[in-house]
Amino acid sequence: MSRSRNVTLQAALSGQGVAMGRSRLIEEHLASGRLVRPFDPLVRSLETAYWLVMPAGRQLGRPQRALAAWLEHEFCLDRAEP
Repeated sequence: MSRSRNVTLQAALSGQGVAMGRSRLIEEHLASGRLVRPFDPLVRSLETAYWLVMPAGRQLGRPQRALAAWLEHEFCLDRAEP
């Protein structure tokens, strides 16, 4: 697991926020209750796919656009790591 993913997981485990993760990597934490899945359904992804999910017909406000831009930036950094 990369360092950035480990830091993100540790932050979520310590109650400092939310994180997205692959079920197979966090299943033990979900089973123990240390992490919870905030909503259903699960979003199935391909090996390199990421999705920003929101209600249909809803326009993104400034905070949501900033989050989407940050996620895209982080994804590009993650893809650049060896």
